[in-house]
Amino acid sequence: MFLPKLGFAEVKKAIIFSPLPEWNYFSQKFDFIDSVKWLNIFLKRVNKDVIFGGPLISSPTLALLIELLKEKGISEVLFVGWAGKSPYGSLEIGDLFIPEKAFSLEGTSKLYYKRKKVFKADRDFLLNLERFFKISNIPFKIGKILTVDAPHVVEKNLSDFKLLLNKAQAMDMETSALYAVSAYYNIKALSLLFITDEIGKTLSKRPESKLKTLREKLLLFFRHFIENVQ
Repeated sequence: MFLPKLGFAEVKKAIIFSPLPEWNYFSQKFDFIDSVKWLNIFLKRVNKDVIFGGPLISSPTLALLIELLKEKGISEVLFVGWAGKSPYGSLEIGDLFIPEKAFSLEGTSKLYYKRKKVFKADRDFLLNLERFFKISNIPFKIGKILTVDAPHVVEKNLSDFKLLLNKAQAMDMETSALYAVSAYYNIKALSLLFITDEIGKTLSKRPESKLKTLREKLLLFFRHFIENVQ
């Protein structure tokens, strides 16, 4: 398979942004020493050890990028995305959600783990993040997520997926693959998700006021993540 080369010699950490609005907001808050465009994904170096990547969508694209970064020595990945809350759960639109466990209904993770359907966040990474968020007064909720390739199918057939959506508080398109691929390569990974909608409901606006506040608070954590490279 032909893939264009990445000009970076080594990368230890990455913050990967899925939705374009998150990429636009956070990439404007930092200075970069250089950047490249790789398969329509921007990769920008904050310093010699840390890159920002995005925007991207879907499990296969995320897995492909992690495969590339693994060759460059990546050891920690933060993923920033959007998710829809389960109609049977307790999340609210505008929450910052951290999946500790992901149920896989996507086709990428099974290529790494043929019989495994549930994937977990790195425990130490999660505990460290929880401590920082509590000390820094960053509101968040932790729970389980369902990851799918075709969210519209789930939304149009909610009764068929009710059992899983009773177990999971939200649904997205990347987290289970992120945790699967990262575990396969011994990379620490965490998914940070803004709850922007509800599964099965059509909304015309995002909760911008809540997102703005959370984005500003997350800047503190991202700077801490960038500055603390081992």
